Amino acid sequence: MKKIIFNLLMAGIALFSVNALQAQVTNFGTGSGTGGGLSTYVGYFSGNTANARFNSFFGHFSGRSTTSGSNNSYFGYDSGRDDNTSYNNTFMGSQSGKSSKGNNNTFMGAYSGRINTGGYNATLGSGAGQNNTGGTGNTLLGSGSGFYNADGFGNVYVGNNAGFGSNGAPGGNYNVALGTESGRVIKDGKYNVFLGYRSGYNNSSGAGNVFLGNDAGYSETGSDKLYIDNSTTTTPLIYGEFNINKVGINTNQLPNSVGGANTSAYSLYVKGGILTEEIRVRTGWADYVFDADYKLLPIQEVENFIKENGHLPNVPSEKQVEEEGIELGDIARIQQEKIEELTLYIIKLQKQVDALSEKLENEINKK
Repeated sequence: MKKIIFNLLMAGIALFSVNALQAQVTNFGTGSGTGGGLSTYVGYFSGNTANARFNSFFGHFSGRSTTSGSNNSYFGYDSGRDDNTSYNNTFMGSQSGKSSKGNNNTFMGAYSGRINTGGYNATLGSGAGQNNTGGTGNTLLGSGSGFYNADGFGNVYVGNNAGFGSNGAPGGNYNVALGTESGRVIKDGKYNVFLGYRSGYNNSSGAGNVFLGNDAGYSETGSDKLYIDNSTTTTPLIYGEFNINKVGINTNQLPNSVGGANTSAYSLYVKGGILTEEIRVRTGWADYVFDADYKLLPIQEVENFIKENGHLPNVPSEKQVEEEGIELGDIARIQQEKIEELTLYIIKLQKQVDALSEKLENEINKK
């Protein structure tokens, strides 16, 4: 008896398989699929088919409106429900891609890509890209990542609520936010890089920023800024402004003058000074003083210059240094020039002393 039942069961399975191959559609449930080809529908009202081909829909109402789309795989209740002509999509999760109309998308997580119309997006996480409409080429990984990214493109948001966005906002372009809630309220900012927990949290419309570290640039709302720190401070360890190519340490101010000296041409400002074991400066040197054609001023002319100007020839004045500062390499060369000139004066003076000594000795010997 058991053998008879087994044989009947196997025959039924074989008959079912043949029918499925003939129809090219496997439909489990009360789906409406009646045409198309090489598709599999599992769930209440999953699939529609008509001219659809090469689709796999699993879950109640998944792919319900698909009439001509192809190469789609929808897994979960209402996944891809309102799509009818799209292709090359993979949706996994309840209501993932529910009203999506785009192509070449991968949405994984409940509500991910729920109303998408763009293409070439990849999302992973509950609510990731949930309000994306026309956005394309986005990679969103983490629950709520790119949640309000409506039309933004080329963004990479990794972390829970990374690039979450603002309600009704269009979404920025070519941003990279890595870390939970990094770029949290981004609206239409572009070309930003936020790396670290809550980095760039309040920057909604800035462009060209780089924030590195947990909470780095947390309150910064501008553009072309560099923040490297691990706190919400507005005076980070390293701060920079790309539009003027300047960097500061322990400050968010890049002054154009310090102590009356014009510093607008300099690229680095250190608040509090620098302590180091060595500074090496590549510069010219003053050995030209020893060239045969070098004009060494007579010592009397040097004296007259000092009386008239209050400083040595070819040496900046006190007023000039106060107003402009000094370059280490240049002042080292100038000081070396004076040392070498002094050496020549000493050599000349020694020759005069030697000549006088010899003359005096000869006069003594005559006596």
